[in-house]
Amino acid sequence: MRVPQFDRFVKSMYTLGVFTLGIIVGIALFNGIYHYQLNSLYVQIGELGSTIDEKQQEIKQLNQFKDKHTVVQTIQVYIEEEKLVGGLELDARTQTELKRRIVTDLGVFLGRSIYEIDSEAKMARVLLDRKLYLNVFEKDYSMEVKTMLVVDNQLKVWVKVSRHTRD
Repeated sequence: MRVPQFDRFVKSMYTLGVFTLGIIVGIALFNGIYHYQLNSLYVQIGELGSTIDEKQQEIKQLNQFKDKHTVVQTIQVYIEEEKLVGGLELDARTQTELKRRIVTDLGVFLGRSIYEIDSEAKMARVLLDRKLYLNVFEKDYSMEVKTMLVVDNQLKVWVKVSRHTRD
């Protein structure tokens, strides 16, 4: 019995190689698109979860002080961020976590009369000025209180957040 000539199979091997290469490239492309979409869903779920937690906390606070009309019922924090290292900005999860920590620190104002808040506001400003928040998603941030204002039973606080580097 003879061994067949290899020249007869060259085109078939070439076609099979191109087909196999196409399958590999297609799988890699599909995998990249799949992981990109999965990552964007993960980020969106994190943002929505943070928003849900924030809204539930607000509802709890509003229910606690719904009969009292001259007290601070909620604390609203607005973040003015400096350009961080590398020109990056804070993502939604980090902003929500920083806001949660700031609201926790300012929690002493909840239930206080809006007419008597000025004495504690000065103390809080001194205590919170240049405060460090460590390990916020494995990064450190410093915070500086810019403005505190009471409007419609809400304590509104504007803070400036910058990335803190450990020495």
